[in-house]
Amino acid sequence: MHRIFILYIVVYTHMKESIPELITNPELEAIEDLFKADLAPSPINLEYYRNLCETDEVAEELLIDMVRKCLEYAVNVSNMERYVREHKGERDEDREEVDNKRTITHNATMDSINIFSRYIVRKLNESSIVTWDSGNRGAYGRFAILLTLNTFKEKIILDVMRKKTSAGELDISRLREKATPTDLLVLDYVDILCTVEKEHRTLNESEQKKLIEIELKLNQTSEKILEAFYKIYTSRY
Repeated sequence: MHRIFILYIVVYTHMKESIPELITNPELEAIEDLFKADLAPSPINLEYYRNLCETDEVAEELLIDMVRKCLEYAVNVSNMERYVREHKGERDEDREEVDNKRTITHNATMDSINIFSRYIVRKLNESSIVTWDSGNRGAYGRFAILLTLNTFKEKIILDVMRKKTSAGELDISRLREKATPTDLLVLDYVDILCTVEKEHRTLNESEQKKLIEIELKLNQTSEKILEAFYKIYTSRY
């Protein structure tokens, strides 16, 4: 786990994580290729279902398994897309192996979504999360990718920010040019995090207070502020 994310866990202990720590660093780097600034919302409110399943151990395990399978599918989709980009026009055994992994995880993901959905309908009297025909592989795939990218959105943005900061490619002063007052607050927020990352240290008391003040002024969570930053960044670079 990256230092800057550990920082968030230490400082913002009041913030409830949306899902247990399921993602590894290689998986995080893989799904970054699929992330877009104009990402569509998650197909389900994961926090709602996590709360719903808290009193049912089986439901909770099925929920975690579904999120895990969706993540694995998104990683394999990203790996497939990367392979196609890097080996244009080639159809060899390596490509077939990557494609087979994607197909296998797609099937497993569909099963996990269906199993969780049927269980909560039967045991928790909850509406089905499957709102499309069971043979619609594309719908299951979109569900899995959007759920994954939204679930790990904050980690993705933090990791991109960490890499850009380490490489000297993140110029906050450039982003401040012609920025709106709201955008300036977002950039102040990120500037603090970048400074801490560059100096390889933790937040001091003054910086912690400043971050909280910005969150209150914007009436936004850290995830939403980082999402706003990502949109500013991608519009200027």
